[in-house]
Amino acid sequence: MNAILRKSLGCICLFLASLGLSLHAQTEDPCKYIPTETEKKSEVKSDSSKSSKWKFVQKHQFDFAFNGNSRNETSQAICKLSASARLAFELKYHHQKTTIETNITDELSANLLLDSTFEKLNDLVRLKISAEHNTQKENFKKSASAQLSTQKLPTKKNGSSTIESTFLSPAEVILAFGMNIKLNTKGSVECGIGSLKLSWINQKALYDLHKTEKLHGIPRSKSHKLEGGISIQTQWQKSITKNITWENKSLIFSSFNEPGIPNLELRNDFLLKSCKSLQTAIRSIYIYNKTKWPPSSFGGEIALGVMLNKD
Repeated sequence: MNAILRKSLGCICLFLASLGLSLHAQTEDPCKYIPTETEKKSEVKSDSSKSSKWKFVQKHQFDFAFNGNSRNETSQAICKLSASARLAFELKYHHQKTTIETNITDELSANLLLDSTFEKLNDLVRLKISAEHNTQKENFKKSASAQLSTQKLPTKKNGSSTIESTFLSPAEVILAFGMNIKLNTKGSVECGIGSLKLSWINQKALYDLHKTEKLHGIPRSKSHKLEGGISIQTQWQKSITKNITWENKSLIFSSFNEPGIPNLELRNDFLLKSCKSLQTAIRSIYIYNKTKWPPSSFGGEIALGVMLNKD
C-alpha cells in the first residue's frame, strides 16, 4: 500500500513540474531580446532626460570699467571710471514642437565721481516671454513674444534736480508675431511681421513737473501711446579665437504711425576670458529713440570683472 502511495505522489510531482515548465515556456518568448546591464542603465538615463523638460539658467556679472560716453547735444565725449552689474535669469520649457522661454535681465551701471558719489549711467529692467513652434523647415519657427522694458531708479535731467523719468514712467511693451530664424548654432533673428508697441507713463506728476503736454512722445491726455509696426530682434554669437567671443544683441522697431528712422538699440560685446570666472569685456551700446532728446547716444567701455554663471 505504501509503495502504491509513494508511486502516486511521484507521478503527481512529475506532472506538476512538467505543467510548470510548459507554463513558463508559454509566458517567455524564446526569441525575446534580453538587454544587458549597460543598455538598461542607458535606457534609465534617457528616460530621466526625457522627463526633465525644465531648464533654469542664471548669469551674474560684476565688473569695474573705464567708460566713455558721447551724446550729440554737446558733441563731447567723457571718460570716467564706472561700476556695473548685470544679472540674467532664463527659464525654458519644452514640449514636443513648442518651446516657451522667459528671460529677466537687469543692468545697472554708474560713474564713480571724485567726491565719492555715484552718477547713474545705465538702468534697465527687461522681461521677455516668448513661444516658438517648429515648422517643417528646421531653422524656421513660428514665434510670438511680449517684452516689457523700464528702469528702476529715477533719472535727473542734465545733472539737475528735475526728475525726467522713473520706474514705469516711461515703460514700453512690444508684442511681436512672426518668425524666428536660427542661424545654425551662432545666433537667431526674430522677425515680428505684426508688432504692437504700447508706451505709457505711470507718474502723471512728471507732466506738471516739466510743464508740458507731451513727455517722451506720450500725450498728457492719454498717458499712453499704441503703435503698430515691424520689430526685429537679433542675437548673434561668434567665437573669434578660443578665448575671445563676439556677442551682438540688437532691437529695431519701425512704427507705421510715425514713419522715418526706426528706434534702434545696438549692443556689441567682445569678451576675453582669462579663466573660468574672470573676463575682460569691450562693450559698445548705441541707442536711437526719436521720442527722447537727444534722440541718439553712444557709450563704450572696457571692463574687467567677475562673471558667475550657473547652468
